[in-house]
Amino acid sequence: MKPRSMWGAHGPISVRVATLPFVDESNESLYGLYDADARTITIHPEITGYLRAETLEHEWVHSVLADCGCDQIITRDQNEWVAMVLGKALASRLHYSKRNTHTP
Repeated sequence: MKPRSMWGAHGPISVRVATLPFVDESNESLYGLYDADARTITIHPEITGYLRAETLEHEWVHSVLADCGCDQIITRDQNEWVAMVLGKALASRLHYSKRNTHTP
């Protein structure tokens, strides 16, 4: 999955795969980054498959939280937890819906 853009609450968000210093303030490794000012999601080039899809959805959730102003009223840790949980849920839904041929 290599989308060039996604749609957020305030319009398009560019998606790119690039080598950046993927670490946060505490020097923890990251798989992706969302830049709200540039409206860009950047994904680390070494991740692929389901992990890439999960990272893309995780960063998209960050964009939704920023677009609606929630990033201003919840803590950074809460923001990460919301993005982690919803990113996993969205990626799982997409992943398993492609594999499921059963129609109700």
